[in-house]
Amino acid sequence: MKNKEHFENIGRYFSQMYRKGRIFYSQELKKFGLGSGQSIFLFQLYKKDGVSQDELANTLYIDKGTTARSLKTLEE
Repeated sequence: MKNKEHFENIGRYFSQMYRKGRIFYSQELKKFGLGSGQSIFLFQLYKKDGVSQDELANTLYIDKGTTARSLKTLEE
């Protein structure tokens, strides 16, 4: 029983850290006019410069229309 409680506490701490990290991350992105939706594209472009729009959509498992809109937002 004690192990189960310990495990649940650890899970709760990880959950809190994740949520607080996402809040911080979102606030920092707002300074650049970006949302978390564009950040995944930005990170992929950073990892692999010159990747095509189709390859980016396939890599992230996101439809091509959403990819095009997000990339347009990043360009602007």
